[in-house]
Amino acid sequence: MALETSTRCLILTGNIRPSQQILSRAQDRSVPVVLAHYDTMTAIGRIERFFGKTRFHQEKKIRRFEALPGEHMDFRGLKKELGL
Repeated sequence: MALETSTRCLILTGNIRPSQQILSRAQDRSVPVVLAHYDTMTAIGRIERFFGKTRFHQEKKIRRFEALPGEHMDFRGLKKELGL
């Protein structure tokens, strides 16, 4: 359902891998899919804590924010799983 809206990123919690149909639909719509090992409430809390403390008025902070996903996410493994 989320992929039928103006979703900009799909965060799936509970470490449950989505079906290939969902991954294909997300790829067709250029929507990144993030698989979180945490349950929904824990994932939300972690995201809120991160964004709640961050202000993006300085260029240095923006560059650091852009670097964080690459440091903490296995994009190579994700691409491999997605067949990209």
